[in-house]
Amino acid sequence: MKRPFQRIFLLALFVGLLLSACDDPSNVGEGLIGPQSGIPFTNQFPISDFRPASIFQPDNLAPRVLAGRVEDPALGTYTVRGYVDIIAVTSAGLRAQPVERAEIQLTPTYVYGDTTSEVTLAIREVLEEWDQEGLPTDTSFSVGPVIREFTFHPTDSVVVVELPSDWVAEHDAIIRDVDFGELFHGFRLDPISGNAVVGFGPNRTGLFAVTSEDSTALPAGQSYQHVERSASIAPPPDRILMQAGSGPGAAFSVNLSDVDLRTSSVNRASIEIWTDTVTVQQDLPPHFVRPTLDALDLYGITETGNASLIGRSSLDDDGRLVFDSPSVAGALERQLLGEVTFDHYQLRIPDPNTLTGGEGQELYYYSSLNPIFLYAEGTGSRAPFVFMTGTPLD
Repeated sequence: MKRPFQRIFLLALFVGLLLSACDDPSNVGEGLIGPQSGIPFTNQFPISDFRPASIFQPDNLAPRVLAGRVEDPALGTYTVRGYVDIIAVTSAGLRAQPVERAEIQLTPTYVYGDTTSEVTLAIREVLEEWDQEGLPTDTSFSVGPVIREFTFHPTDSVVVVELPSDWVAEHDAIIRDVDFGELFHGFRLDPISGNAVVGFGPNRTGLFAVTSEDSTALPAGQSYQHVERSASIAPPPDRILMQAGSGPGAAFSVNLSDVDLRTSSVNRASIEIWTDTVTVQQDLPPHFVRPTLDALDLYGITETGNASLIGRSSLDDDGRLVFDSPSVAGALERQLLGEVTFDHYQLRIPDPNTLTGGEGQELYYYSSLNPIFLYAEGTGSRAPFVFMTGTPLD
């Protein structure tokens, strides 16, 4: 047991050491704001020149084919023609006997429009080789005559379309050829009637061929959607429309030329963008579904057009997109220091090739018509802005 004077001595020694450390604050917080830093500050800067931009189409998209026509009371009428290629499958059993029957199997996995209306589509054969890579949404390819029409409901679990026997007989040798992938270029689905755009696949969608001794499923490969928007309706004032699959995208600038922070370090920075979650869901007719975009990517674009992914954000409970990655802070700090890396910024649909797993609908955003309304500058408290915290370097 320590004597009282020992306890008093130890306490006095501890207080003395503590006061000595406080007399020399040079090492307090070092590594966080630097040994010569001043008092941290916060600033908020508006985003300028919020504008529509061309939509970016990544490569190697999941093969979900979109087709149909929908009259959206808030956006206008969309007509979508869907192209889908078929992957060749090596099968000795299939090649041994003539094809007796063939059908197209389609699995609905997406609907934009009236979920209760019947939809009628027509099937045509694509007559030229095509590649989905880098295609604008208004590209068309030559096709043959209508093979057949079929009607279904958007909520059906599977749609089976039996191909006419004369078409099967005419294509028998091609279907069984080892070079099927080079000889056959897929189908196009054209809207005939209905008030919905439907997405099929990617799983359990393709061509199914039957011989007397074998049956083979030839799955869907690449897909592409030709989108036409007519009778378009302008978005509400001070809103920017972004729409997957058809465009537009969105771009903006961050002007920091009048900000004298060149002698400061940026501790943290975020770009915050409000979305209009009311307009995009109001005035929907009964049984009408308008899926929306819930996540976007932020890219920095150089003067030469090179793009770098610097942030990804999902809508929070308030309808905001907040991009606050270290890459965002680094890009803005370089701009403050006069080492401008990016000419402007773009908002893009998440690229499936950059997703790391755990995502759901984001994988198929490009094979959709999902919209989002963004508040532009001049919208008061919902205007987009940059929020920055920094420390002066005295």
